[in-house]
Amino acid sequence: MTQPPTMPPPFASEPMSSLGEMRARHRRIRAICGQQSRDIDMRRAARDTRERNRLMNTAWRGQNR
Repeated sequence: MTQPPTMPPPFASEPMSSLGEMRARHRRIRAICGQQSRDIDMRRAARDTRERNRLMNTAWRGQNR
């Protein structure tokens, strides 16, 4: 696993701590933008649920008749 020569290794002395730092930074970024995407997903899920309920209501009504 050699790094490209254009970018010097930032943590050449301790690769494991660099990996941990990358993971922590990635987790923090994911937490920040995951919040927005989760809000969008919840909005979309609510819309899908309304749609599905409407379809199910019409289906049940058709069955009962």
